[in-house]
Amino acid sequence: MKYRQNEHYGQPEVTGVKKEYEVPMLDDKAYLFQKLWKEKEHLKEQIRLQDEYLLEDPDRSENPELLRGLRRHFDRVEDLPEQVVARRRKEKQNIDKIQEEKAN
Repeated sequence: MKYRQNEHYGQPEVTGVKKEYEVPMLDDKAYLFQKLWKEKEHLKEQIRLQDEYLLEDPDRSENPELLRGLRRHFDRVEDLPEQVVARRRKEKQNIDKIQEEKAN
């Protein structure tokens, strides 16, 4: 006995017949994986955004707590700021002049 086929002749929008599909049975691990997939992807996106935020260089001019203090001790003369070196040169020149005047 043959039955008339009433599905897949035309598009479901035209015929008004909804296609039926077999729902596969998944084992426990695959079922859990499928159910938690959206949550996993959401968490991955949150972690990526948090990493981007933490890698940003903060604007130190706006937050005084992030300003770095000046060095107070220097091991080598090369590390001294240029202002300190220039002031020290002037002082040394003045000391040399005073010593020359005393010697004469």
